[in-house]
Amino acid sequence: LEESYLKGGYDVLVLRRTTPCEDGYSKAVEFLNNEIVHKYDWKALTYFLLVNALPPYLKFITDSKTIDRCLETENAYFCSELVGYALMKEKEYCFERDPHKIMPVDFYNSLCFEKIGEIKGDKKDNLTPCAKKTRTTRSKRWAPSCGA
Repeated sequence: LEESYLKGGYDVLVLRRTTPCEDGYSKAVEFLNNEIVHKYDWKALTYFLLVNALPPYLKFITDSKTIDRCLETENAYFCSELVGYALMKEKEYCFERDPHKIMPVDFYNSLCFEKIGEIKGDKKDNLTPCAKKTRTTRSKRWAPSCGA
């Protein structure tokens, strides 16, 4: 966490459940420690794209069991999905949707979570060092470069 986010210059919002857990979230912490080694769920981004891009009258598409099966990846998690499953382990899950359908913004909910801290990073964009914009003289377009 420290290397990736705190030293990486990202903004970090620190939240906690408004209802305290009796055992101090030991099951959630154990789950996170075991699952953090798994890969990032890039398919989940497809779901979020569909949810945000589809007009309201087509939202039934994202509620389809077929879409769920297509976008569900075993042993891969999107950031909010991982935390959602950890909260389920503690029986502290407070969302109406399944963990693979919750978004990071869903945690910014004062009924379930309270803000206890915030770290403002110095990162000006959300691009990784490998996706910095460089100008090419030939095409005169912005293009990603890595190590060039």
